[in-house]
Amino acid sequence: MLTKFRTGLVALVLVVLAVAVPRAQTFSAQIQQFWNMLRTGALVFTQLNTVNATCTGTCTGFGGGGGAPTLATYLVQTVANKPTNAQVMASLGTGLVINTTTTGVQSIFAGTTCTNQFARSLNASGAATCAAVNLASDVTGNLPVTNLNSGTSAGATTFWRGDSTWAVPTSSGVTSVAMTVPSGGAFGISGSPVTTTGTLGLTASGASGSLLYMSSGTNVSASALLGANALALGGGAAAAPFTDSNWTIEQTAHSLSSSTQPRCAAFNTSTQSINSATFTALTFDSEDLDVGSMHSTVSNTDRFTVPTGGGGLYLFTAFTNFSVSATGQIGLVFELNGTTQIGPFTTIPNNATVAGGIEVSFLAVLAAADYIRILAYQSSGGALSVGNAGTRRNESQLTIVKLW
Repeated sequence: MLTKFRTGLVALVLVVLAVAVPRAQTFSAQIQQFWNMLRTGALVFTQLNTVNATCTGTCTGFGGGGGAPTLATYLVQTVANKPTNAQVMASLGTGLVINTTTTGVQSIFAGTTCTNQFARSLNASGAATCAAVNLASDVTGNLPVTNLNSGTSAGATTFWRGDSTWAVPTSSGVTSVAMTVPSGGAFGISGSPVTTTGTLGLTASGASGSLLYMSSGTNVSASALLGANALALGGGAAAAPFTDSNWTIEQTAHSLSSSTQPRCAAFNTSTQSINSATFTALTFDSEDLDVGSMHSTVSNTDRFTVPTGGGGLYLFTAFTNFSVSATGQIGLVFELNGTTQIGPFTTIPNNATVAGGIEVSFLAVLAAADYIRILAYQSSGGALSVGNAGTRRNESQLTIVKLW
């Protein structure tokens, strides 16, 4: 419709210009504007109403008072000659323009803030996603020295201290390391001193089989070779230890700490009658321990037998308690293999008011299958009882252990 209007208008102007107006005549302002429109193709909206242009249908909003269409919103740079409903950009200030989708109103982005963080991203409205700096993924390269106290005093010989300053170490470092040892010849040093790189070594000097000793208050020396299986004796102040050939130690395969070392401890929970002037073997019906099956509480309860392979040096101790008697002696003695009394025959006088307790010990080398018994003797002229029924410390008892 607008095209038809412009075509008719142009035709009218041409007729007026060709027929009614001389070429030298000055045109009116309206005709001049349309002439300019014809030459440039620019349509001046403010003049549409002046020439009584009409528009119907989809062109509603043009004219009716002049100017641009009144049913639209415009952005203009300045206030001068702005269309109706125009928003002046100059009034918004300097910044990024944000559009409001529901109203079409423009505004300047007010900015965003991330406290102690940085904006990792912005959405369409300018809202920031804030995040802390991840030193593992967000940072690369070296921190500039000028970021640390502006680099004041920083250099090749300084370091960053905990008080946020650059400082020179109080010491330039160790330049030499040395080691010493006591005099006397027992020890030596290799590689000392170390001034750049190297190894300090401690060496020893002395005969194999010798002993270290203090040859003075500050010196350590090594003795001469000591004899095998010989007794070592101290030499005294500043003198070396030595071995005495007059003493030797026999080595055996047995050990006191062995779990199979033969040993036994037995006692009798009943009293036993001993006739006067008669050696009588004491019997034992109970045991505290028995390694090597040295004793039986069923048969031959008076015997303590050395087991097979158990020969060696044995220590045995026996005790019993005699009933009171006004006369005679009481005593104990060990017997080997039922025939030979060994060790001391210990006796004490009887006492008419106090029971006599007596103990005896002996050390002997025994062979496998040898057995020991303890014999009781008294000379009161009548029978006396030994042991005690119920009081453990007064019961008859015997212990035997292999030393080696």
